[in-house]
Amino acid sequence: MKKTILKIGIIASLAALSLSCLSLFALNVIKSHYVHGGSFFFAKRNNEKNGLESNTLLCVLKHDESLLFKNYIPADFGLNPDVIINDLTNSYFCKENLKSDFRRILEFDFSNSNSKIEKGVYDILKESKTIIHSLEYSAKSIYFYTPNDPLLGSSSTDTTKQYYLHKISMPSAWNIETGSSSVTVGLIDSGVNFSNNDIDSSRFSTYDATGLGREAYAPVISHGTMTGGIIAASTNNSTYIAGICQNVLIKNIRADVPANNYEETVSSIISSINYATSQNIPIINYSGGFYYQDLYNNALYDNGQNDGGAALRQAIINYDGLVVVASGNGYFNLNSTPCYPSSWDLPNVISVGASNVNDNIWCWPQNHNNNSIDDDGSNYSNIHVHLFAPGEDIISTSGTSTSKESGTSFAAPQVAAVAALVLSKYPSMTTYDLKDTILSNVDVISSLSNYCTSGGRLNAQMALSNPVYHSHNHTFNYQSAGQYKHRAYCECGDYLMEFHIWDEGYTWMNNNGVTFGYCDLCGGTMRVW
Repeated sequence: MKKTILKIGIIASLAALSLSCLSLFALNVIKSHYVHGGSFFFAKRNNEKNGLESNTLLCVLKHDESLLFKNYIPADFGLNPDVIINDLTNSYFCKENLKSDFRRILEFDFSNSNSKIEKGVYDILKESKTIIHSLEYSAKSIYFYTPNDPLLGSSSTDTTKQYYLHKISMPSAWNIETGSSSVTVGLIDSGVNFSNNDIDSSRFSTYDATGLGREAYAPVISHGTMTGGIIAASTNNSTYIAGICQNVLIKNIRADVPANNYEETVSSIISSINYATSQNIPIINYSGGFYYQDLYNNALYDNGQNDGGAALRQAIINYDGLVVVASGNGYFNLNSTPCYPSSWDLPNVISVGASNVNDNIWCWPQNHNNNSIDDDGSNYSNIHVHLFAPGEDIISTSGTSTSKESGTSFAAPQVAAVAALVLSKYPSMTTYDLKDTILSNVDVISSLSNYCTSGGRLNAQMALSNPVYHSHNHTFNYQSAGQYKHRAYCECGDYLMEFHIWDEGYTWMNNNGVTFGYCDLCGGTMRVW
């Protein structure tokens, strides 16, 4: 990790600051005057020591001002319009005391301006009617660094690197929050390979939800190592990839069943969610789901009854945290071909579709209509899928190295990881606050607008900058139902819509050759079978 320590200290009655800052290439010693009028403090480069131009000023914005992410013009500072303002923030990976007191850094270039920098910072600000106040905080250390993970890259289109992190604005998001060890994500998957040099086993702990006691055994398939790496691979260790969360803890909940080709069963997912409930884990990532024929398959729900769907749904309802799930890879519209848990539309669930590098739905059209429910492309729905995240050509940890894969499985953990960052920064958030903060701060993209409820793609920086708080937790009551679906409304006006669930727990009746089913969830609403 290339860290640059910038120490702030009081050195004069005008609150001058002494800073040392390691840029991407050289050590720049900066003499600065701490001058602010509710928004700014300025730094003048010491040209004798670093050889930089004498006609530039560095402006470090206050935290609240920084979070506006405004495109400033010279008039905002009372300067002539010919002053050039360069945003240097994205050149650094910035955090204060390993926390989130984010500051944007602007450079004022007076090269072609009639403004006279020689008059000094104080006079320039005085002319712009900026008032000098006392120091806002005591001496601290600020670290500026760029992660040195070789596969991080710097482009949102280079699929040979982690383009997806740039697509969801992670570099800017990291300037705000990198994660807290007080937050744990439950990773329900096939297990994580701790022999991978980019996986820090001190941040991962394992529970085998299948009851087979495989906590100390490496997984047979790499699915969980990939999803776990997206969330929490080690960052700035000169190895492989950068994980989204640097300090968040991961509970590696193994749901892979050897007798089911090391894939999950309905029973193992139920056990995993129940475990997360018992441990008060606030966020779950489950990069999977079940179509109807699988949800009610006895082989996948091994209690001898055909009620796996109801039991899984109830397990999610009983869980107080946020459940992030993959929408599925069938390239189906979930309005007509449900996949669960996505299609239940429960208030604590976020369903994630996969977009490609061009911000379209990820799909392989040549594979579609081959009677397969896997790997045709991302499922979508303007009711049951909430947002998209990049899911094409995702590079992550795999086995003891890395691999590149595509699918909604690798879009979902990006959302779960961003949720963990948001909860790290705003620990008082409820599950509903967390869900709405993410969904209210997407990049709205026209090519995705008709295929998910939010109309866009995950944006980590916006989610961290614009928290959404509710005055209450939703209480949903069933008030409206149709032939195939029902709605439940909260008194605040929010509602959820879901398909009726049919299994042995419901009442059936035959009338003149037509079978009717009554769904207890919505008060006995009828559906033609």
